[in-house]
Amino acid sequence: MNEPATRDLRERIEVALTPREAHTFHGESAPWPETNCALDLWIELVHRLGLPAEPLGAGAFAAGFLGDAWLTLKPDLTQLRRVAGLDVVEMTPWRPLVEHVVDHLAAGRLVSFETDAWWLPDTAGTSYRADHVKTSITPLSCDPGARTMTYVHNAGLYSLEGEDFDGVLSADPAVTMVPLPYVELVRLVAEPATDAYAAGLAELRTGLALRPGGDQVAQMSAFLAAELPRLAEGDPERFHDLAFVTTRQFGACAQIAGRFAAWLGRGELDEAAARLEAAAESAKAAQFVMARISRGRRGDVAGALEPAGLAWREGVDAVAAWAAAQP
Repeated sequence: MNEPATRDLRERIEVALTPREAHTFHGESAPWPETNCALDLWIELVHRLGLPAEPLGAGAFAAGFLGDAWLTLKPDLTQLRRVAGLDVVEMTPWRPLVEHVVDHLAAGRLVSFETDAWWLPDTAGTSYRADHVKTSITPLSCDPGARTMTYVHNAGLYSLEGEDFDGVLSADPAVTMVPLPYVELVRLVAEPATDAYAAGLAELRTGLALRPGGDQVAQMSAFLAAELPRLAEGDPERFHDLAFVTTRQFGACAQIAGRFAAWLGRGELDEAAARLEAAAESAKAAQFVMARISRGRRGDVAGALEPAGLAWREGVDAVAAWAAAQP
């Protein structure tokens, strides 16, 4: 890696530590403020580093239902290199994780790793000190002496200290559910895309070429219909697990697709973007129906998903037609 690129990323990390609004693809203004920890992390990290994050949304157009779950979106590693100039590779933590984090930050690189959300204060009200859930974070600063860390997680930038610092970096199975975390090293090895619009159009065409055939939402609806008797038995954990991989991932996918379309279309795709946003909202309504069923009440999940499926098909088809007409 050349030295100018190293210096540049070091400077970008400093910029990323300053207060900034979450990217418009997620955050509090969105129907689904959080999509999944991997997608949110990359969108927010690239955004905060001042690199083009919008083209990463094109992957939503390649998504679909994979037998028992809607595809969980995550930027392809080659896409991160093409769009943002970032090289992301798996690394083996052979010494205490905190040492890797500190040394790579000092060298102008980032370490992204899995940890236990039990120790993340930003998950207060859900996982923090309540539930052991695997998630991914990327520290932007780390001070072992002061036991403090500033990190990107989901759609925001947060800080932790003390016992939370120890827990997040622990390898003790009695402390964390991920004693051997998956760790990635992030380097800036190339110039980011200078024309984010051109990059976004290219990524969209790639995504559209990979989209599965058939009515993906109808397939998911049929799968959920078969799962409803078990869901009605009243197991809250089963509801949360099932909803996460179906309605939530579909809704988040539609949201990302809609906001990407609104950005790329420059006014020409506003109607398609509105249809995709409507699909995201309808997915949330279907999830509420599933929640009622899990509490022993009646509900029509298929009926709730029907408008979502129509809006998804219409929105994606409109974007595909528009993309085909572009030079």
